[in-house]
Amino acid sequence: MTSARSRASAARGTGEAGRFVVARRTGVVAPRCFFRLGVADRALVSVGDAVAANDPLIEQVRDASVVKVRGPAAGSLTPGQAIDPATIEAEMRGHGRARPIDRATFLHAFPDGTIRVVISRAMGPFGSPIAGTVEAVDASGVALRADGDGLVAAFCWGSAVRGPLRPAVPSPDAELRAGALDVAASGAVLVAGAKVDIEAITRARALGVRGIVCGGIASRELRQLEASEARQRVSLHPGAPFALAIIDGFGRRPIPGPTWDALVGAAGRDVAIVTDPPLIVLDAGLLRPVATGRVRVTAGADLGREGRLLGLRGQVRTGVGAYRPSALVWLDAGPPRQSPERRVLPLTDLERLD
Repeated sequence: MTSARSRASAARGTGEAGRFVVARRTGVVAPRCFFRLGVADRALVSVGDAVAANDPLIEQVRDASVVKVRGPAAGSLTPGQAIDPATIEAEMRGHGRARPIDRATFLHAFPDGTIRVVISRAMGPFGSPIAGTVEAVDASGVALRADGDGLVAAFCWGSAVRGPLRPAVPSPDAELRAGALDVAASGAVLVAGAKVDIEAITRARALGVRGIVCGGIASRELRQLEASEARQRVSLHPGAPFALAIIDGFGRRPIPGPTWDALVGAAGRDVAIVTDPPLIVLDAGLLRPVATGRVRVTAGADLGREGRLLGLRGQVRTGVGAYRPSALVWLDAGPPRQSPERRVLPLTDLERLD
């Protein structure tokens, strides 16, 4: 029978071993989210305002052009001041005609007396994807302290979106295929498992999916997405807002257990994907504390498996002939035919779940 002293010694050894394992932050309470302003955009809120989800946050301009003209005396203007478009219409050679519904905003003046003005067209409100309190408003953007909790992602692509969360795969290491999507996914944020390909992304966007959360993605898929987005920006009918939240990185990367549990717990509720910082914002209270000593394998044949750190085990020889410091880990049962087992793994192949 193990004594209390030996149990305390083992716990202390596990804690000391954890100092040598890179920590992974899975969640953050009440994150601070930032929404950038374009050169012609305007904030519709002030510091201290309480904002509900979908409330107007920013007046966005989808069509803006910067022109250099001769206009009113520059000394009488301040950056950001509105100008009557009719006063500079004669100077807008090569930039079309200013319409009464357009907005002209002074940017800055040149020594020769000319000024730079941005002409704004196709303006519309951007609804806040999260509820929270406005903490800062300046020329660069709006900072909002969210009322909910955030799941940390490696990076996000696209624009901030909001929609009901829907797990589209049965397990964190599964992959979402294009054939598994139907019209029922319209307007939702899908959880796609370990990987998503360009065919599934293209079909999801065509069906009206708001966003996709997945563990990993291939770099070629992102290049194709960027090319598709560039074509849509120059078209007359830009696509609906869409976001992609990558939890772990490039390639096939199973979603970490704590993140998967929080996503499953949020199924059916509205969530948001924000890009700065890259987060999936959930309702408060869905994050669960992670047990002390929990680690996850980030490389090798056991990629994605999780377990409990037991202690340090000196140097271990790798397949390429190098020696690396290692740790003894109790791995939980993994995919089919992977039972719980004790393994000695390099410290560089582990991350601590916090």
